[in-house]
Amino acid sequence: MYSQLDVDRKYILKWLLDEISEREKEAERSLMHRFNIATELAERCKDEGEGGCIGIMVWMKFMATRYLTWNKNYNVKPR
Repeated sequence: MYSQLDVDRKYILKWLLDEISEREKEAERSLMHRFNIATELAERCKDEGEGGCIGIMVWMKFMATRYLTWNKNYNVKPR
């Protein structure tokens, strides 16, 4: 179910990284979309241990530091 990469005795869930990569286009529509996807993925990897949490935290960190677009052409009008 996961590929194990030996990095300081930790593992990374390959399926989770692939899923994040595939759904990034949808996630960049708005913060709501990104958080809904993150919630869904967190539920799916609940039993996977800290590897799932690490993957989602890194994804959220990239968003928080604005390396990822989080509001692209989705009902945005200046007021």
